[in-house]
Amino acid sequence: MKTFTIISLIAVMCFSWTFSTAQNTSPKQKPSFLKEKTTNTTKASTSYQFTKSTGTYADLTGTTSVNNNQTWDDPEFIVPIGFPFNLYGKNIDSVYFGIGTGAALSDYIDLQTYEFDFLIVPFEADLIDRGENTGNSVSPISYKVEGSAGSRIFKLEWKNAGFYEENSYNGTLNDYVNIQLWLYETSNIIEFRYGTSLITNPLINYDGETGAIIGLTDYDILNAFVLSGNVANPVVVDSLTFIDGTPANGTIYKFTPLTIGTDELKNDRISATLYPNPVTENALIEVNGFSPKDAIFKLYNTRGQLVKTISNINSNKISISKDQLESGIYYYTIEQENQQLLRSKMIVL
Repeated sequence: MKTFTIISLIAVMCFSWTFSTAQNTSPKQKPSFLKEKTTNTTKASTSYQFTKSTGTYADLTGTTSVNNNQTWDDPEFIVPIGFPFNLYGKNIDSVYFGIGTGAALSDYIDLQTYEFDFLIVPFEADLIDRGENTGNSVSPISYKVEGSAGSRIFKLEWKNAGFYEENSYNGTLNDYVNIQLWLYETSNIIEFRYGTSLITNPLINYDGETGAIIGLTDYDILNAFVLSGNVANPVVVDSLTFIDGTPANGTIYKFTPLTIGTDELKNDRISATLYPNPVTENALIEVNGFSPKDAIFKLYNTRGQLVKTISNINSNKISISKDQLESGIYYYTIEQENQQLLRSKMIVL
């Protein structure tokens, strides 16, 4: 399993502003961004809880075309969401193609510095229209918005998308994937949904890697929620890595926001400080802004499973032991009188 820093991200998250209709005959030269980010200081204020489930995948109907029946390779588009969506605590109204090589979307793109704040990555592999060699698109990218105001869902679909590397090495475009991104109004939940796929040579299609990059991240990869391990039962890691395999038909990966500014806090005067974080042995959470009588501390893993509970807290300082906790990302809540007062993130090493 290969992991990445911002330097090695160069080889994966990149820009290409040229659409090609000729057959690919040599490996793609991927331009990269090398500059450190200096112009935008937006900070992530949201943590996400990951869950995996299965459901019936259905092709979208009644959609608006994104590629307008043109073949695409390293697509460059702006797609309106249709409602305000809160991503990592930042309100956005569109998603931008251009970061990555097929199914990675950013909150914006600064065309002077090639910067962004946050990424939504349903399936970052080098995808291409399967009609590339004929000039006739057979891999439409399209979107629609369903539902009534307050409960709308933005749905974006990559249908029958092929793999650049297969075309580059073999001159064929037989393999394919079907992917949808769903963004939920108000709850700001993010879902990646996967349909049928054909992967006959994953080593070629994924350019020597084990699979695609799937997850969420900020620009500096300081608050990443990226999936690692087998596609059937992945875990969340806080670095860029490739998942193992291709998600099966009906797979749903869901990212639920845990903290959005102070909106998710029941009382914006309440704050919590965890130290040390990451936790190596024992830690202390100091909570301020409320009387802790009969409060309850709950700790969840990234699958949403409750792994630790401390009841009847009567102090503003809560001692936490890493006993029996595997390394990884956890989310803790503090509750009182059946009301959740605070949610935040903890990392265990």
